[in-house]
Amino acid sequence: MLPKIRILLLDSDPSIRTLLRLVVGATSDMEMLEATTDIAQLPRLCIEFVPHIFLIGNSNKTFVIDNLLVLREHTPHTRTIILLSPDTHRLTDLLDLPIHGSCVKAEIDETLVHILRAVAGGATSFSRRAIEEQFAANIDRAIAELDAHLTPSERRVLAL
Repeated sequence: MLPKIRILLLDSDPSIRTLLRLVVGATSDMEMLEATTDIAQLPRLCIEFVPHIFLIGNSNKTFVIDNLLVLREHTPHTRTIILLSPDTHRLTDLLDLPIHGSCVKAEIDETLVHILRAVAGGATSFSRRAIEEQFAANIDRAIAELDAHLTPSERRVLAL
């Protein structure tokens, strides 16, 4: 029998922590080692549990960088997945970091289970929804930027 995929979660939302425990607990090949909100506990938890996957439920880039530095120092082989919140969908801000996957918090279901298994197996996996929402946000920004530079007559021509 293969060893279970060991997961360590850092997230401030109690409902997310509970949901993740339920989803992971329903699998036979994964275990939630710890779900914490306390960043100060991270070094101890990394050393004690040596997780395969570190889930970070905050996509603030500074927060992620600070925690990845701690994680890499104590468990350099642990892979990282970011859980994106609806109000912080900035996947492109995180792509230059050493992360291995991402999922929208609304997808804490079979989508996340699939991503966890893929990342534990050495792949990189981002949910379709996270990618689609990022593209939609980029398109909306591009249209707004373009519109800001159009003259009234150019807008009339485009409306034809």
